[in-house]
Amino acid sequence: MDKIRTGDVLEDHEVILIDAKSAIVEALASSNLVSLGALRALVLGVTNIGELKRAQQTLEYYATFDEMTGLVNRRSGLMMLDKAVERAKRDATPLAVCYADLDGLKKANDNYGHKEGDWMIRTVSTVLTDSVRKGDVAIRLGGDEFMLVLHGCPEPDARMLVGRIEKRLEEISVAAGKPFVLAMSCGLALYDRKQHADVAALIAEADGKMYEAKRARKSAS
Repeated sequence: MDKIRTGDVLEDHEVILIDAKSAIVEALASSNLVSLGALRALVLGVTNIGELKRAQQTLEYYATFDEMTGLVNRRSGLMMLDKAVERAKRDATPLAVCYADLDGLKKANDNYGHKEGDWMIRTVSTVLTDSVRKGDVAIRLGGDEFMLVLHGCPEPDARMLVGRIEKRLEEISVAAGKPFVLAMSCGLALYDRKQHADVAALIAEADGKMYEAKRARKSAS
């Protein structure tokens, strides 16, 4: 408004307007003072950018979250883990990483169809979202692989959280009565700046422990 009053050129200034139906309209406003003979006139242009904004928000969402599950996607999740490790170094706070693999997804897809496989993925994702604490991050790395980044979480608390996840999946599996078992193999690693030279080393440890858990599960079945 100050630029308009002083006659300065205003170019593509983002504004919020209210239309005749009291709906909010996001727009770009431009103005310029022009001379028409002896008269001076203010030319004002307004462009509705509501659809553009919504498209931008959609792109930003899919750049951060997995479309199928709503969990943080691999790219964004690894960036968040990088920052979590930096914070753990700086503040000397515990950081736990859980690498999890959904058991039997390929078999369920092959034997019962991808609809059942999708049910497994979505159900596991919901359990992870409901189980983690505020500030923790649940990530879908892709396919049947997931990861939890647990900020300020000492090992006993991290193990309790993983135990609750496994128990909840067991309860759902029994209640659903599916012709397959809903379960995950989980590997837990605690960040140690002396042991883990970088984020990749931390993930590798959690991944290795996950495979140990998977082998143990197969041996017991």
